[in-house]
Amino acid sequence: MADPVLPTTDPVLGATRAMLENTYRFVALADETRRMLLKTQLKGVEDHLDTMQKTLRRFADAADWAAVQAAQAQVVSDQAQLQAELSRAYGKVFADAASAWFDQCRECGNDWTQRAQAANGAGNGEAAGIFGPLSTSLAEFYDRIGKMTPPFGTVPPAETPASPRARTH
Repeated sequence: MADPVLPTTDPVLGATRAMLENTYRFVALADETRRMLLKTQLKGVEDHLDTMQKTLRRFADAADWAAVQAAQAQVVSDQAQLQAELSRAYGKVFADAASAWFDQCRECGNDWTQRAQAANGAGNGEAAGIFGPLSTSLAEFYDRIGKMTPPFGTVPPAETPASPRARTH
């Protein structure tokens, strides 16, 4: 990452660079999620192929009707197990991606705020500068998104509500 300060000599260049950096962080995250989905799908295909080869051997070894029926029942059971494993794997990828996206939003907001404060001289008694209104808007945007709860029910540890037993009445 480049320097954490937006240049005051060319503020538009600095702001553009910061926004592009954040944009490409999100693109990289999306590509990583896509890679994990493809990896999960490939593992599912490999597991299915292995199961079908075992099924083929079971049918080839079936000597009577009872063995054929048992092999058919095992096929259904194996397929249900494969689908459950694949669903869990996809769920994990989506939950991890959503969590990473919210974390990335928080990081982008913090990064922008640090850069803008350094460029604006915030805290030094100086005026808000050119980035003041934009910084406030972007910081609020990233902060709100970063505090959102992923749709999978996980709550960031810092924001987990206290249990009812821990409260004193």
